[in-house]
Amino acid sequence: MSHPPDLLAFKFYKFETTAHQEATMLSLLNLFNPFRSTRQLPAPTTLLQEAPLAGFQYHSGRRVWRYLNEGETLRFKREPFNFHDQNAVAVYFRNEKLGYLPENQNQVAAQMLDRGETLIGKIKQLVTSSNPQERISLQVWLAAG
Repeated sequence: MSHPPDLLAFKFYKFETTAHQEATMLSLLNLFNPFRSTRQLPAPTTLLQEAPLAGFQYHSGRRVWRYLNEGETLRFKREPFNFHDQNAVAVYFRNEKLGYLPENQNQVAAQMLDRGETLIGKIKQLVTSSNPQERISLQVWLAAG
């Protein structure tokens, strides 16, 4: 009697690889990296504001904390239908939502994003604190082009 193949069973074979094959395998593995950047962003040109990150404790901040560095690039995404704030601007590290620009500091960024401007975030400071409002300080930059 034959059994259906076990989809979770793998066989590993030892084989020699070339540098090109190793580079190809690493490229393929990077496709499945959940923290990889999805697109190249333009260079920041004009500093618009500095703000703390709001909502750190409610999103992926704790999970990706070890991957964050000062100077790291952040992305912004408008959430015009956000129930709590019609000017909501979400802050992302690669594909992970970290939180939001604070409600009392997001109006200009929201208007600029609504007009199609490209804004880039940078992590200014990381602080190991029990207060989630103090964990990440960020900068909002207007991007070239």
